[in-house]
Amino acid sequence: MALTQKKLQDLTDAGLVGLLDDDHALWRAKAKHAYNATHAFIKGIRPDDVISLLIAELEVAPELRTFLARKKLTQKYWYSWFAELIIDRFWTELAGGETRYGQGFVSNGARLHRREPVPRRGLAPAACRKPSAATGISSRSRAPG
Repeated sequence: MALTQKKLQDLTDAGLVGLLDDDHALWRAKAKHAYNATHAFIKGIRPDDVISLLIAELEVAPELRTFLARKKLTQKYWYSWFAELIIDRFWTELAGGETRYGQGFVSNGARLHRREPVPRRGLAPAACRKPSAATGISSRSRAPG
């Protein structure tokens, strides 16, 4: 269950992205509620872990039910797609800036990037090392032997 570009386009065309943008506080609160309830049972929480509880909450939310009825969007997938959109937009805030899945990835908006490793004590960063006079290569970066 991940928000794909096609789902995002369909959500935009259906007006659901606009619905989210119109009341960030309401949807953020629902996402936070689902996140907290899930986090009470699962410590290494992932976005997809939260979506099932958020879907259950969205299925009874009068704001979303009214919107879908007015637009004649009767398919059940709108609830799960809208939940994916909400989690996609608020995940960094919900997770409190935690690393993604404990794998050293940090969310940067909608993109994920690899976190730079923390240098060990006693080793200067490569930019601070003095190059060897003969080769111009740092003594620590040469292969041993």
